[in-house]
Amino acid sequence: MKVGNKRRVLSALHAANEHLLATLRLVLDGREHPSAQRLFVASDSSRGQNAIWFPPPFAGIIQMAKEGKEAYDRFEVQMNAAIAAEGCPLAELLRTRLTLLDGGSLTCRVCGLQYPKLWLDRGVCWRCDDDERLAGRCPYEAVPAKGKSKAHPFCPHEQLRCACCDAGFQRCDICRLAQGDGEAVLAACATWHPDVLFLDFDQTLCSTRSGADPLKGVHSVDAELHEAATKISTHVLTRNRHVVPIRLFLEERGVPIVGIHSTPSGDSKASYMQSILTQDARAIFVDDDANEVQDPEIARDTRIFRVLFQRT
Repeated sequence: MKVGNKRRVLSALHAANEHLLATLRLVLDGREHPSAQRLFVASDSSRGQNAIWFPPPFAGIIQMAKEGKEAYDRFEVQMNAAIAAEGCPLAELLRTRLTLLDGGSLTCRVCGLQYPKLWLDRGVCWRCDDDERLAGRCPYEAVPAKGKSKAHPFCPHEQLRCACCDAGFQRCDICRLAQGDGEAVLAACATWHPDVLFLDFDQTLCSTRSGADPLKGVHSVDAELHEAATKISTHVLTRNRHVVPIRLFLEERGVPIVGIHSTPSGDSKASYMQSILTQDARAIFVDDDANEVQDPEIARDTRIFRVLFQRT
């Protein structure tokens, strides 16, 4: 009996490993015969959307995840209906032997009611989270940001997600908004077909911190943004004042740039973009600062697609 069980397990592993070995051979062969074609995507991190490698025999995992999501959606509707009929789960109602949810009282930053911590996420209760999203607002706008106030580029369409606060934000062509790293920028270029690319410098095109001289220290250029710059007319649009060092840094690394513009603090980056773009031109603006991406002048310009950049 034990032999049979082990044999079944090993048979399944053998089938899966055959596909894994075939994939590894494909990768190794690519060293000798390089190709620009993307063979597969394998990752354990977010690149606009989560990706994971799995062999064909494990395709059932996708169906399991789909069924899990369907169950989640179904029970969420039932939960909301039950709570609407029976009342809010206030702290004094939840602190009972039956529920065992004694987590202390925390105040929702939106409605001001108190709940155990189980019912709040980042200071916002479960009900206000839904209500704010349905109203077309990021529920975390009410949560004070550390330091200067932070913008919340929110998609009020099907996904009801914030590009700044929500992982797994999907590109929205109606909002002209995406979130992610260089892969997300290349994907946006493939669908938006821009005539011009506007790239922020610090923590976007380059690994430099805000305002740093790129010639001092060791810094790198994002590979995907470098690739995009070789195909599309590209301008660097930055708050960094080291324009000459930036130009030398990019020239040394072979990054083709049409222009570099340092926008003074307090001025909108929209002015420079609008001076470059013709009436029928299309552009993609890439910046790691949500305040820049959500700039009203940029957000309402239908020629500009925005990407909130996240270096990986």
